[in-house]
Amino acid sequence: MKYKTSDLSKMLDVSANTIRRFAEKGYLSPDRNDQNQYRHFGDVDVEKITYISKYRKIGFGHEEIAAMLNADIFQTCEIYQKKMDELDLEIARLQSLRHMVKDDVNMMKGITEYGKDFIERNSVAMHYVSYKSGNQIVSSPGKQKVLHRFIYDFPEIEYIYIIRKEDILKRNIRYEEAIGIRSKLAQKKNIDVEDKDIECYPEQESVLRIVRLPIDFNDEKHEEKEIIQKILFDDFLEYMDEKGYILDGDAVGVKIGFSKEDGKEMQYVVLGMPIVKKYD
Repeated sequence: MKYKTSDLSKMLDVSANTIRRFAEKGYLSPDRNDQNQYRHFGDVDVEKITYISKYRKIGFGHEEIAAMLNADIFQTCEIYQKKMDELDLEIARLQSLRHMVKDDVNMMKGITEYGKDFIERNSVAMHYVSYKSGNQIVSSPGKQKVLHRFIYDFPEIEYIYIIRKEDILKRNIRYEEAIGIRSKLAQKKNIDVEDKDIECYPEQESVLRIVRLPIDFNDEKHEEKEIIQKILFDDFLEYMDEKGYILDGDAVGVKIGFSKEDGKEMQYVVLGMPIVKKYD
């Protein structure tokens, strides 16, 4: 039986342009009417269109489709296997992204759940590379190379702050900005944790709190300097003193999210400071 383009379009719910494109790519073999130049398709073309539509839904590219239309069943199986491997990698990537989004959602919900409460628990070990210290951009080739790999290869990265112990004790509003990845993931991702440009923030007993800060607070002349010092330093140190702890290292802050409130650009950060008993 012979079919015009319009017949196939109605029968298979495929646009006429798609059918013409399939013919131009050589997927179909219509006959031409010498009098009016209309294409006429056969039953084989009907079958091919159903297969091609399926292939496109799966995600096969045109080169793969062309190959399968000229392949035996075993060769087609190999192409399918390759696609399945690609899908498995994509599923793993999406699952990783979902875990990251879920973690962020939980942290954002924690803003309401925990409010201004302090929480005592172990910090998460992270491997990180700094890209900014104070007002200085880190520009060494080694660090830039690692940064680019972190940013483009790993969706699981965290944007973090590092506040050095001496600055906390002196109430200096000074910090490093860095990109980090959890140490357990770093091992799975085959990151060279011995790289001299990658630093490690260890898992350690800490006191944590969700804090609300201006988006840019690295300024000694900031109009809210005293409020920021209280949030970053005084409240934590007072809590430690009440509980019989002392500061035992650098602080780490994990950025949760950006927020526009009352016309001001703010951010929420999970800030953790390592602690140890005073008389241990």
